[in-house]
Amino acid sequence: MTERRSIDPKLSFLAGWFLGRRSRRRSGLGCLVLLVALFAGMSAIASLVSAPLVWNNARQTANLPKPIAAELTSMVPGEQVLTVAKVPADLPIDSHGLAQFRTEIYVEYATDQSSNESSSSGWRLVEPTQARIGMLLPDGTPLLVQLVPQADLLNAETIEALDSTPRIRYVGYLPGQTLALHGIWEGDNLFTAEKLYAGTVDDYLDYQARMPGISLIMALLCGAIALLLLVGGGILRIVGR
Repeated sequence: MTERRSIDPKLSFLAGWFLGRRSRRRSGLGCLVLLVALFAGMSAIASLVSAPLVWNNARQTANLPKPIAAELTSMVPGEQVLTVAKVPADLPIDSHGLAQFRTEIYVEYATDQSSNESSSSGWRLVEPTQARIGMLLPDGTPLLVQLVPQADLLNAETIEALDSTPRIRYVGYLPGQTLALHGIWEGDNLFTAEKLYAGTVDDYLDYQARMPGISLIMALLCGAIALLLLVGGGILRIVGR
């Protein structure tokens, strides 16, 4: 008769503990991958949903009046328009070389214990952009530009302070830059700017026209990543059982 060897109970316990631990690790990793896949899928959906809205905004922006300097000053106040103006080369600058700027601070993820509400990490406005800046229309006519507190400073210069805690950065434009202004003509050489873009009006419209395509590309990329992570996470979950 063939002699059957018994397995040492201690070795059996150690083997079972080791294999079970590896299984739990694979299972935990699978859950993490599936969670990341969920966030990627949500990002894809958000980008896909926003694409038509971005396209409609670009279309409406392209249809706005684009008066030259002489036409702008004769327009009826209160009308939304696109125009272009130049930051004077002799405008006073700050220590970072910016003629106009706003200060932003990086806020880490924090939770309000009293209301159980949380806010995501990101750059937050500390000091608003200058309320009013004297600029020049292409024909040299002075234009007083007032900025809304949350004005979009598109493709602006961004300078982050070194060795600062918390992190601080300054956002603005340089003296002599030509800016496309998207906002409301108030009359009396006063313009309320909601968006500023370093470049001409045509440059700004090209930027707006590209945004829907970028949203679609982001949706496709996030969707592909979500699908790959979903498959990978599923495989890890199966292997971990």
